[in-house]
Amino acid sequence: MAVFKAYDIRGTVPDQLDADLAYGVGRATARFIGAARLAVGLSYVDAIDPSPKAVRRGISKGPGPEHYAEYQAEKALPAWLRDLLQPIKERISLKVTEELRKGDRAKRRYFSIPTQDPAAGVRFNLAGRETHGLVEPGEQYDAVVEHLSRELHALTDGRTGKPLVERIIRQEDLDLTGYDGDPPDLIVQWAVMDPPWIQSPTLGRIDPIYNNRAGDHRMLGFMMAAGPTIRPGRLEDTVALEDFASTIAGLLGLDVAETDGAPIRSISPGGRGN
Repeated sequence: MAVFKAYDIRGTVPDQLDADLAYGVGRATARFIGAARLAVGLSYVDAIDPSPKAVRRGISKGPGPEHYAEYQAEKALPAWLRDLLQPIKERISLKVTEELRKGDRAKRRYFSIPTQDPAAGVRFNLAGRETHGLVEPGEQYDAVVEHLSRELHALTDGRTGKPLVERIIRQEDLDLTGYDGDPPDLIVQWAVMDPPWIQSPTLGRIDPIYNNRAGDHRMLGFMMAAGPTIRPGRLEDTVALEDFASTIAGLLGLDVAETDGAPIRSISPGGRGN
């Protein structure tokens, strides 16, 4: 098909891209990736293009041709009724997905939990803590942690041979103040963000790699600023992320008195509210 390009799916609406094709792409994506949740980004064209909604319906239906007849029947409903029923369907789908995830976790000694891409979170199915705990605290837990850590440190970038993991941090070494939800027992920080494939001494070649990104957020970073009123040199104080919005707003002459951050004085002289 002409719409399937080298790096994306692109075409004109509706002669090349229509709701039926979008639905099929969504359903095939859900089947191929096998993820518990998928996100669909929207833009201003959503108002004139039915494809994003059809993609979401395809993803929510999941794999299998048995859902297509249901999709066709749904298309026969009036648009206002489909829109009215959609939030209810999404809540039910989310609940079912969560239950399936819990069932899968109950069979594993450890499982991943959502984190930022530069790091992976691992939580162990610990007896006495998890509902279906499989790993006993103490020696068995330490042995499983040691085994998993050794396997992770052995992973390499398939193309360069460089180690994939930078370091592994245990929960007792983390500051979990303010953490909401079940915290990870291990945080795995990646040294390589976009490997073409992963090589494991135990499992061999692991690919394809999904959702690999060339970069993401990290706790430590740097900033640079230039302008007629900015003196060269290093900043005197540490800058918080919230300070950037206040600084930009202050330079534009906007009132920033109610924001969480404060203007960076060496860039926006005058301090808070100026």
